[in-house]
Amino acid sequence: MSLASEVAAAVAIGREYGWDDLKILKHITRNVGGEQRREMVILWGDAIGIEPNVALQRARAAGEIPSTHPPRSLKEGTLHRIARADTAE
Repeated sequence: MSLASEVAAAVAIGREYGWDDLKILKHITRNVGGEQRREMVILWGDAIGIEPNVALQRARAAGEIPSTHPPRSLKEGTLHRIARADTAE
């Protein structure tokens, strides 16, 4: 059985139990990390009938995968201001 068919089966079973899509996603990805988690999110999206970018957005919003952007306090402009403040002493 391929990974895609396993994810599709998990979605079908989850829906039989009345789980919402995000609960199914959390169950599918609970023991998976890194790039495989991202792949499983895309497969989950395919199984529920949404585009990969929408699946990734929903997973990020639910905290299932990290954002690709650094936190605002660590953006480049802030780092430059911090570095200048450190050298001014």
